[in-house]
Amino acid sequence: METENRTRKIQMPFRATEAERDAIFERMKLTGITTFNTYALKMLLNGHYIRLDLSDLQKIHQEISFIGKNINQIVKHVHERDRLCQQDVDDLKNQLENIWQLLKSSLSNLLSLNR
Repeated sequence: METENRTRKIQMPFRATEAERDAIFERMKLTGITTFNTYALKMLLNGHYIRLDLSDLQKIHQEISFIGKNINQIVKHVHERDRLCQQDVDDLKNQLENIWQLLKSSLSNLLSLNR
């Protein structure tokens, strides 16, 4: 009888741990929404789910790994020849510049998600 006058007649319960429940209510307090039903509806209908593409970070990891290997090779050559080749230093500078560009691009992409 009571549900006949309700606009929303469908009930959708879900399960959560105590920690999840506490986190949900903490976030609810931050919004100023006082009822769980209103908060849940707003979040489920209007909330955002962000899936991050971390492929740029994998590229950066790979580039840093290459630089580490190159540094080891340069150190080996320096010990063998007692001198440093300018070409080796220039190669490292170029690789570092590539990493810097990847980092700037990745950060820019991540920051654009916040808007």
